[in-house]
Amino acid sequence: MSTPSPHQIAQDRRDRADLAAGHFDRLFARYLEVIQATVRSVNLWNEADRQDAVQMACERLLREWQRGKEYRVPIRVVVIVVSRWVARGVRQKAAIRVKTLAPASVLEWHAAPDPFIELEIVDWMQSLFDDLPPREREVMYLRYVDELPPRHVAEMLAIEPNAENQAHFRAVRALRLAAAG
Repeated sequence: MSTPSPHQIAQDRRDRADLAAGHFDRLFARYLEVIQATVRSVNLWNEADRQDAVQMACERLLREWQRGKEYRVPIRVVVIVVSRWVARGVRQKAAIRVKTLAPASVLEWHAAPDPFIELEIVDWMQSLFDDLPPREREVMYLRYVDELPPRHVAEMLAIEPNAENQAHFRAVRALRLAAAG
């Protein structure tokens, strides 16, 4: 995890100001492409499911923003996590529908857990990673928050896969020692 750039800090301030002022239309205008790209990354089987997931993510974000919830992570992270959560739920329901040919109303009980619980977990993991050295912190963040496979983490950090594996091992060992102590 790297420190945010001045541009990212300014964008987060602008997002928080728009959120506090109730300018949800500005937030959606800013993040619609991010929502669409996140939904596309989940590999839904057809365009109708993708459109449903985008609409459902926007509706869920709007409901949560209208409640006035404060976030300790950037708004962009909230948008990505909620979009990914919704798209995974749509994909899961579509897979079950294909297998059982059941109507969508029967599948409501298969919904994934709440995305805001996932945000709290992300925040908790980031606090755990704060005490790690920079390399180990980046490896853990990319593996567990961004959910990247080790090979992609190594590519992103421009290190050998073996070095990524060693950094991961050291980080896990340090976290276990901290938990035991």
